[in-house]
Amino acid sequence: ESAEQPVLDLGCDAADWWDAATPGLVTRRGTLVVAAPRDAGELDRFASRTSGYRRVEEDEIALLEPDLAGRFRRGLLFPDEGHLDPRQAMAALHDKLAAMGVEFHFGADAQHVFGFDRQIDCTGMAAADDRLRGVRGEMLILRTPDTSLSRPVRLLHPRFPLYAVPRTDHRFMVGATMIESQSAGPVTARSM
Repeated sequence: ESAEQPVLDLGCDAADWWDAATPGLVTRRGTLVVAAPRDAGELDRFASRTSGYRRVEEDEIALLEPDLAGRFRRGLLFPDEGHLDPRQAMAALHDKLAAMGVEFHFGADAQHVFGFDRQIDCTGMAAADDRLRGVRGEMLILRTPDTSLSRPVRLLHPRFPLYAVPRTDHRFMVGATMIESQSAGPVTARSM
């Protein structure tokens, strides 16, 4: 809801690109956005800033995600969205490129390497110039055998909007959509 138009434009085709590059790793079940009844205004605000969703009521939420039954009265379903595990996708992409003869040099200083058509800067938080903005979002990988989700779920909250993305074996990546830091210090998962 807060992304700039170029990000939205590129993101619309991203799932198709990743599905072609790493077949079988993209899951297309949509994204469910919910809010506690006391935060219903957040759901309306989110809806006014987005598109491509349909409204869902409590009974449909229970059908979509049985473990959420009875917890939310209404939500938004973005049926065209997909998700993937970036670690699996990067490993698959690495293997595919290596099979094509691409050489990888991890941990190498490439500042003085010339003769290439493309250069990919993956410096991230260690970026020394203003071309890149390294940002560390808050993210946890949790495993809970008592919970199942089949699609990403965003929980809207006025101060701490969160999302949970299912992985394999009852693992979930849980992140904060608006909490970010440029700190290079240790992880600081905050309790709420």
